[in-house]
Formats: sequence, structure tokens, C-alpha cells
Amino acid sequence: MASLLAQMATDGPKPQAMMRSLSLAGTAAEEAEPEVHVFVRCSKPLTKADAEALAVAGGAGTVRTALVPVSKVAKLAAHESISRVSAPRELKPLMDIARPTMQVPPFRQKTGLSGNGVIIGLVDSGVDVTHAAFGQRILKLWDQNIPGKGPGAGFPKLGAVLTGAAMAASKDTVGHGTHVAGIATGAVPPYDGIAPKADLIVVKTNFLNTGIAEGIRWIFSEAAARNRPAVINLSLGGHGDAHDGSDDLSTVIDQECGPGRLVVSAAGNEGTDRIHASLALAVGTVGSFPFQVASNSSGAGPGYVMLNGWYEGTGTCDVRLTSSTGVSTPWQPVLNTNPTAKNYKLVQDRASIATPPASVNPNGDHQFLITVQSLQSGGTVQGGNWLLEVRPASGAPGTAHVWLLLPPGARPQAAAFTGPAQSESYLIGSPGASSETVTVASYTTRNQWTDSSGAVRTVGLVLNSISDFSSPGPRRDGALKPDVAAPGAMIISCLSAASKPPASNIVAPGYRVDAGTSMATPMITGMLALLLEQNKNLTPAQAKAWLQQRAAIPGQAAGKHDAKWGYGLLRI
Repeated sequence: MASLLAQMATDGPKPQAMMRSLSLAGTAAEEAEPEVHVFVRCSKPLTKADAEALAVAGGAGTVRTALVPVSKVAKLAAHESISRVSAPRELKPLMDIARPTMQVPPFRQKTGLSGNGVIIGLVDSGVDVTHAAFGQRILKLWDQNIPGKGPGAGFPKLGAVLTGAAMAASKDTVGHGTHVAGIATGAVPPYDGIAPKADLIVVKTNFLNTGIAEGIRWIFSEAAARNRPAVINLSLGGHGDAHDGSDDLSTVIDQECGPGRLVVSAAGNEGTDRIHASLALAVGTVGSFPFQVASNSSGAGPGYVMLNGWYEGTGTCDVRLTSSTGVSTPWQPVLNTNPTAKNYKLVQDRASIATPPASVNPNGDHQFLITVQSLQSGGTVQGGNWLLEVRPASGAPGTAHVWLLLPPGARPQAAAFTGPAQSESYLIGSPGASSETVTVASYTTRNQWTDSSGAVRTVGLVLNSISDFSSPGPRRDGALKPDVAAPGAMIISCLSAASKPPASNIVAPGYRVDAGTSMATPMITGMLALLLEQNKNLTPAQAKAWLQQRAAIPGQAAGKHDAKWGYGLLRI
């Protein structure tokens, strides 16, 4: 609780999108009180009266959200039915050849399936509702970024829900959501999607995990009101969680999934990024996690660096950080009293180290979270060689895993682990770490294309193989992820008229090429829409079993799982 309030009070990296004015019209901006959208874990069911008084959104699960003024967060956390309040985290948005690769055309011809009667939910950067590929099949759009009263009873008063012609006011300036939607359900050949007759319900999200969670709940509630099955596409993710499916967003997904309610998530695009390190911790030794930060003069220096560390709750550890200037923080133990974070000055930089007790985490494990930023406003973290050290203090803490988090848009070379602790595994975070979601890796079906000017473009991806950028599993708890692979590079799909991609990516009027597990995910979303047309009560377990039976790693027998491939490329 104190850590949340400290985050709100300092000028450190935090999701600015969670702030919105509570002032009345005409009130000066400095008089407005910021509002924060937090996750709430309930130790027992909330009464309707308590939920309304605390501004807790609806739902029957143990994990819910609340949109409250900062001054009321402490009151929320102190309520007898609330066991935990968590600050939001920002996630990021991660077929002419692809469909035949999965053998979709003959499957659709044989079965007559097209997604008719099924709802595809999209939680993304929005959608170009005017694109011909979608016709009149977009039923509703919740834009979480514009002023409004939200979806209504049981949901936060966040953004506005639009229908009909009013949806055109919501623009997809990023273009990511439009491209993804076209892969799943575009209806204009030759770049039509997998399920061209499915309807769409869209959430233009603020990319905070709290907003994403409410978007999932809203789409499923809209589908239920129509007595229709739905599959939700989540081509987004991050690494601020425990990577074991215990985080709040993953828990919401697990709560919401069920018969006729499916979620598909991207594995991630960090397969070649050195953002993870792990070491087995032994009493009497010190685990070293060296990492390098880009020089201030390189142009790649990050505005901040965060280290998200986890180890088993059967032991405790002290942590210490040494900057590239050679200055170290003291060894910081687990802090069992508030505040659970301390700040240290490291010459040009400031480090905040949070070491809360394991009891605050749903998985019972220990987390340490270190945030480094320049003391100069708008400056970058001091470049050079840094060192994180983890020293076992008691018990058996097992293996320590640490992930590097950088500002949105930062280059991969802005910071990277070095040395023997650096690991290329365990790179699937939330929501791909959810137990119920289908997590999708990317396969490369194209590495060359001709743009609209007639120029031939190429990328350095190996054709007909798993994409090197595709994030590998498993989860930190050993659970197998990803689930399956699908074409994700380079995929031609819809271009949002409000976006401005590089000219080299535009292949025809209204269409562009792109790559990522973001593109592979709607391939599987569209496939599950076809299956839901056939069986509206299809469960997540049945969907995964169907995919697994029809997937294989090329050259290997079906049923073998690989950390990069999952159970292999889907061929139906």
C-alpha cells in the first residue's frame, strides 16, 4: 500500500495514462485531484453497497478494479474485504501466404465455417471502422482514452462506448489494432482474414493492465447479452509480472474464460533481447547480475531502467545495486514494515529499491523491484556497466529471475544483461502467462515483399522457421508456454487510414505488411472463431487440445513441446 502511494507521489516512471481530472468544468487544473485505476484483490465478496461506495467495478471474481481518487486509495486498502491493492502497469502492443500455410482455405471450404454468429473481441490500439474489410460487422467500440462515463453499471467510469456512425470518431492512429483485426476477420480478398463473417467488439485500450482487464470483462458481457460465443485477441504484453500466471491480469483472464469464452495472447517479441537473467542462489554465495546501459552520447540511453526480480518464498535475500560510476547502495533486506522501498543517490542517478515481504504477493514468492533514473529532469540513466547483486539471507530462496524493463519505444540496446546469468528463456510475461489463454508464437512465412512503389523489400528472417524474435517460455513455475505457433512474419493486412507506417511497409491502397507475435495471435483467434461457430460452448481446454492435435514442429513427431515453438506450427 505504501509503495503504491509512494509511486503516485514521486516523479519516477509511472503510467501517466492512469491520471484523469476530477475537476468540475471551469476548475483550474492544479485544483483537480488525480484518479488512479488500480487492481483490487478481495479476501471475501464485496456487498453491492460496499462496491459502489469504494468505486470497485463489478464482477464476481476475487480480482477486480477500482477507479478512485488518490486520497481514497488508503481507505480502499483498509477495507475489511480487501486484501491487496496494486498499482497499474503499462503494457505495449507487440495473408495471402499465411492462410495457405495453415491450410485454412481447404478447411473453410470443407467445413463451410466462416465465423458467422461468433464475436471476435479486440483489445488494442483501436480499429479503422471505415475500412472496407470490416463492412458493418463492428458492433461496439469502447474508447478508453476519450472523456466519457464508461460502459455503465459494473464498470469504471472510464472512456466512452460508441456505436454506429459515432465509432468513426475513434481513430486508430497507431494502426496496430486495425492490422490485427484484418488478420482475424478481414473480408476483402486476397488479404482476407481467417474468420471473415465474425462480428467485432473493440476496446481501444489505454494499455494499462487494469484497463485491459476491464476490456476483457466488457467484451464477454456484451457477447453474453447477445447469447453469442466470443474469442478475445490480446496482441500485447509486458514483463512487470512474476511470469507464472499469478499476476492480476492473468488471474482476471482465468476467471473470465469458460465455455464459449476464449482468450488468445501473444508470446512476445523479445526472443533476441537480453532482458532476462537467472541464477540458482546458494547460502554463502552472492549472485551477480551484470548489465550494460547505453552511453548517454549514443542516443539510445534510456529515461529509466527497472529490474523486476523474483525468487522463491522459502527463503529471503538482500539486494544491492552498483552504478557504472562505482557507487553502491547498501545491502537492502526484505522490509516487513511500510514503506517497503528506499531511495538512494548514485552520483548522477537515483535508485529506488522495493523489497516487500512475500506475503503481499498472491504466489507467496518474493519480489524486488529496482527503478533507476537520472537526477536530471528529462535526463537518461548513466551509461556503462552496472551490477545487481542478490545475497541469500535465510532459508532456501531457490533461483532468482530478473527482467529488465525499459521505457516504451526504447531501443533493445538501451540496456541488456551481460555475463553468464543472462538467459534466453522465461520471456513470456502477462497476459501470455495466463493459464487459460492460448499463447501464440510466430512462424516466418515471408521475408521479402514488393511495396506500393514497386521496390522489393527484405528482412533478415529465416523463411519457413520459427521467427527469431518470438519470445520463448517456459513460465517461471515451469508450466509449458507458448501453446502453438502461427504465421507472424511478414503478414499483409489492413492499413488504418489514420496511421502513418513507413512507405516501405505499404503494399497496396489500404494494406500494409508487418511482423510480430501480434500478427500470429489473430491467426489463432480467427481459427477459434471458426471452431466456436461449430461449437458455441467450446472450452479453453478443448480449444488447446484441438490445436495441439493439429500442430507439430517441422521434422518432429506431433506432441513434442519446445520453448520457442510450443507444440509447433498449426496445420489443419
